[in-house]
Amino acid sequence: MLICFCKILTVFIGDYLEHSSTLLVVLHSDYFSRLWCVYEFACFLRRHKPKDVHIISPQGATLCLLGPILVIFLKLIKGSFVEGPRDYLVSIMTGLVWLLIDMIAVCELSDYTSRTLSQSIATPLRSFKISETQCAFESDRQYIYDNIEHDYG
Repeated sequence: MLICFCKILTVFIGDYLEHSSTLLVVLHSDYFSRLWCVYEFACFLRRHKPKDVHIISPQGATLCLLGPILVIFLKLIKGSFVEGPRDYLVSIMTGLVWLLIDMIAVCELSDYTSRTLSQSIATPLRSFKISETQCAFESDRQYIYDNIEHDYG
Protein backbone atom coordinates (compact mmCIF):
# COMPACT_ATOMS: atom_id res chain seq x y z
CA MET A 1 0.00 0.00 0.00
CA LEU A 2 2.74 2.46 0.97
CA ILE A 3 4.74 1.58 -2.15
CA CYS A 4 1.77 2.35 -4.43
CA PHE A 5 1.17 5.64 -2.62
CA CYS A 6 4.82 6.64 -3.14
CA LYS A 7 4.59 5.94 -6.87
CA ILE A 8 1.41 7.99 -7.18
CA LEU A 9 2.81 10.84 -5.07
CA THR A 10 6.01 10.97 -7.10
CA VAL A 11 4.09 11.26 -10.36
CA PHE A 12 1.62 13.84 -9.08
CA ILE A 13 4.08 16.04 -7.23
CA GLY A 14 6.27 16.31 -10.33
CA ASP A 15 3.27 17.14 -12.48
CA TYR A 16 1.96 19.65 -9.95
CA LEU A 17 5.31 21.45 -9.68
CA GLU A 18 5.79 21.56 -13.45
CA HIS A 19 2.46 23.36 -13.79
CA SER A 20 2.94 25.74 -10.85
CA SER A 21 3.91 29.32 -11.60
CA THR A 22 6.37 29.77 -8.72
CA LEU A 23 8.19 27.70 -6.13
CA LEU A 24 8.78 28.95 -2.60
CA VAL A 25 11.87 27.38 -1.04
CA VAL A 26 12.49 27.73 2.67
CA LEU A 27 16.24 27.34 2.32
CA HIS A 28 17.72 25.58 5.28
CA SER A 29 21.32 24.43 5.40
CA ASP A 30 20.32 20.82 4.68
CA TYR A 31 17.82 21.54 1.87
CA PHE A 32 19.99 20.09 -0.89
CA SER A 33 20.90 17.05 1.18
CA ARG A 34 17.30 15.81 1.20
CA LEU A 35 16.32 13.77 -1.84
CA TRP A 36 12.66 14.83 -1.92
CA CYS A 37 13.67 18.52 -1.82
CA VAL A 38 16.13 18.03 -4.67
CA TYR A 39 13.52 16.14 -6.69
CA GLU A 40 10.89 18.86 -6.16
CA PHE A 41 13.42 21.55 -7.12
CA ALA A 42 14.38 19.64 -10.29
CA CYS A 43 10.74 19.03 -11.26
CA PHE A 44 9.98 22.71 -10.98
CA LEU A 45 13.06 23.82 -12.92
CA ARG A 46 12.23 21.38 -15.70
CA ARG A 47 9.71 23.89 -17.10
CA HIS A 48 10.58 27.12 -15.29
CA LYS A 49 13.39 29.60 -15.06
CA PRO A 50 15.37 30.05 -11.85
CA LYS A 51 13.81 33.52 -11.45
CA ASP A 52 10.50 31.76 -10.71
CA VAL A 53 11.99 30.24 -7.55
CA HIS A 54 11.51 32.40 -4.47
CA ILE A 55 13.91 31.68 -1.65
CA ILE A 56 13.40 32.72 1.94
CA SER A 57 15.21 31.81 5.11
CA PRO A 58 13.50 29.83 7.87
CA GLN A 59 13.44 33.08 9.86
CA GLY A 60 11.68 34.82 6.99
CA ALA A 61 9.07 32.07 6.87
CA THR A 62 8.52 32.44 10.60
CA LEU A 63 7.98 36.18 10.19
CA CYS A 64 5.51 35.58 7.37
CA LEU A 65 3.49 33.26 9.60
CA LEU A 66 3.76 34.95 12.99
CA GLY A 67 2.69 38.42 11.86
CA PRO A 68 -0.73 37.36 10.54
CA ILE A 69 -1.34 35.03 13.50
CA LEU A 70 -0.65 37.88 15.91
CA VAL A 71 -3.02 40.20 14.03
CA ILE A 72 -5.83 37.61 14.05
CA PHE A 73 -5.27 36.93 17.75
CA LEU A 74 -5.41 40.64 18.63
CA LYS A 75 -8.50 41.21 16.48
CA LEU A 76 -10.28 38.25 18.09
CA ILE A 77 -9.51 39.59 21.56
CA LYS A 78 -10.78 43.03 20.55
CA GLY A 79 -13.77 41.48 18.78
CA SER A 80 -14.79 39.56 21.90
CA PHE A 81 -15.37 42.86 23.72
CA VAL A 82 -17.72 44.30 21.08
CA GLU A 83 -21.45 44.43 21.72
CA GLY A 84 -23.31 43.61 18.52
CA PRO A 85 -22.80 41.25 15.56
CA ARG A 86 -22.30 44.20 13.19
CA ASP A 87 -19.42 45.50 15.33
CA TYR A 88 -17.95 42.01 15.44
CA LEU A 89 -18.14 41.73 11.63
CA VAL A 90 -16.46 45.14 11.21
CA SER A 91 -13.76 44.04 13.67
CA ILE A 92 -13.10 40.82 11.74
CA MET A 93 -13.03 42.66 8.39
CA THR A 94 -10.56 45.18 9.82
CA GLY A 95 -8.46 42.29 11.07
CA LEU A 96 -8.45 40.69 7.62
CA VAL A 97 -7.34 43.95 6.00
CA TRP A 98 -4.52 44.29 8.53
CA LEU A 99 -3.67 40.64 7.95
CA LEU A 100 -3.31 41.30 4.23
CA ILE A 101 -1.20 44.40 4.81
CA ASP A 102 0.99 42.52 7.27
CA MET A 103 1.47 39.55 4.94
CA ILE A 104 2.47 41.80 2.05
CA ALA A 105 4.85 43.88 4.16
CA VAL A 106 6.48 40.99 6.00
CA CYS A 107 6.77 38.75 2.95
CA GLU A 108 8.23 41.57 0.87
CA LEU A 109 10.79 42.21 3.61
CA SER A 110 11.55 38.49 3.75
CA ASP A 111 11.89 38.34 -0.03
CA TYR A 112 14.26 41.32 0.05
CA THR A 113 16.47 39.72 2.69
CA SER A 114 16.27 36.35 0.93
CA ARG A 115 17.89 37.66 -2.24
CA THR A 116 21.19 37.31 -0.48
CA LEU A 117 20.30 33.70 0.28
CA SER A 118 20.36 32.85 -3.42
CA GLN A 119 24.12 33.19 -3.22
CA SER A 120 24.18 30.44 -0.61
CA ILE A 121 22.63 27.98 -3.08
CA ALA A 122 25.80 27.87 -5.16
CA THR A 123 27.97 26.42 -2.39
CA PRO A 124 26.00 23.20 -1.72
CA LEU A 125 25.33 22.69 -5.44
CA ARG A 126 29.04 22.75 -6.32
CA SER A 127 29.65 19.65 -4.20
CA PHE A 128 26.23 18.05 -4.76
CA LYS A 129 26.06 14.27 -5.25
CA ILE A 130 22.66 12.60 -5.46
CA SER A 131 24.07 9.44 -3.90
CA GLU A 132 24.82 11.42 -0.72
CA THR A 133 21.27 12.72 -0.28
CA GLN A 134 19.16 11.55 2.62
CA CYS A 135 15.74 10.01 2.38
CA ALA A 136 13.37 9.35 5.29
CA PHE A 137 12.25 6.10 3.66
CA GLU A 138 14.90 4.30 1.65
CA SER A 139 12.12 2.70 -0.39
CA ASP A 140 11.37 6.19 -1.79
CA ARG A 141 14.92 6.49 -3.10
CA GLN A 142 14.52 3.95 -5.91
CA TYR A 143 11.23 5.47 -7.09
CA ILE A 144 12.76 8.93 -7.21
CA TYR A 145 15.85 7.60 -8.99
CA ASP A 146 13.61 5.86 -11.54
CA ASN A 147 11.66 9.07 -12.16
CA ILE A 148 14.85 11.09 -12.52
CA GLU A 149 16.16 8.52 -15.00
CA HIS A 150 12.88 8.60 -16.93
CA ASP A 151 12.58 12.41 -16.94
CA TYR A 152 16.20 13.44 -17.36
CA GLY A 153 17.95 10.40 -18.82
